Amino acid sequence: MITSTSNPQVKNLQQLMKKARARNTQDVFLAEGMKMFEEAPKERVNKVYLSKSLYEVKGDSFLKGLPMEILEDHVFASVSDTKTPQGILCVIRQFHYQAEDLLCREHPVLLLLEDLQDPGNVGTILRTAEGAGVSGVFLSRTSVDLYNPKTIRSTMGSVYRVPFFYTEELKDMPLVPGTEAIVKRCIHTSADFEYAKNLVFSENAVEKIQEAVKNGASIVTDTQMGKAGINKNRLKKYGGQVYCFMSDEDVAIEAKRRGLTRAAVSMEKAAKLDEKLIFAFGNAPTALIRLYELIREGRLLPEAVIAVPVGFVNVVQSKELILTLKDTPYIVARGRKGGSNIAACICNAFLYMME
Repeated sequence: MITSTSNPQVKNLQQLMKKARARNTQDVFLAEGMKMFEEAPKERVNKVYLSKSLYEVKGDSFLKGLPMEILEDHVFASVSDTKTPQGILCVIRQFHYQAEDLLCREHPVLLLLEDLQDPGNVGTILRTAEGAGVSGVFLSRTSVDLYNPKTIRSTMGSVYRVPFFYTEELKDMPLVPGTEAIVKRCIHTSADFEYAKNLVFSENAVEKIQEAVKNGASIVTDTQMGKAGINKNRLKKYGGQVYCFMSDEDVAIEAKRRGLTRAAVSMEKAAKLDEKLIFAFGNAPTALIRLYELIREGRLLPEAVIAVPVGFVNVVQSKELILTLKDTPYIVARGRKGGSNIAACICNAFLYMME
């Protein structure tokens, strides 16, 4: 039994309680209370400390062989972070996640926390996020240490189950003036800070797109998902609407007859519309390629192109084609990242910027 607060183990526990550097150096954190012990992954528990009072009531059989020490009550109080200690404190190995761990699910639900400083609030948010079905949490590096004892206690065990990752600071990344709202919305939508680097804007693209919207331009998408995600009421205020021809029966028949993709035929149908058009693609590189061909042939003069298809086959190549257009405003996500949700969020970003 440890009877003195001068004991080296007690001194170390006090450092782990107070100092993030000590926790990170030893790669551990402290979890206090019976619930936190019961829910902790036992393979990650390095040691358990019990107060003398709790030991006299419960013994140590419930620890099932985990390494343990007994502390005099006044000694336990010196390492506790609560006014009324429950008498049990665990030293647990830290979790180490990569961004890919949070993004690997088929339909990840992600939460991005930026510059949050209150330990209790962050813990409560993590607990609420688990209840809401969030599959992972990204935190900016200026946010509070998630292994702060107050944060751990407020999670009520969610810290054991919800993966989290500290990511780079957006404010440290140089952004093209006037594009900040669009870049940040893409990051908040995807929890992927790489959009701060891979989004390419032609000169004055945002201003030209907004001017087109003010003049009644409509938006053509390559998926029903993209169409559904765009705020059509905002666009309607300026006289525009959202089109997606991918599911149209005449498009399907023509594509089958000619041996083409629906995406390519959809672009030909769009070219016949007698109105100003902005194209926003997040899925079909073949639509983007056909759009490029129609522009070069002079059959289509879009107000702008938002090129963010995701995937592998022809994705990079189709985006690079759009980057060669000298007289067409564009927003392009270079590389393989993107998606219909990104296409929709870019459209919503410039719509909201107009308010």
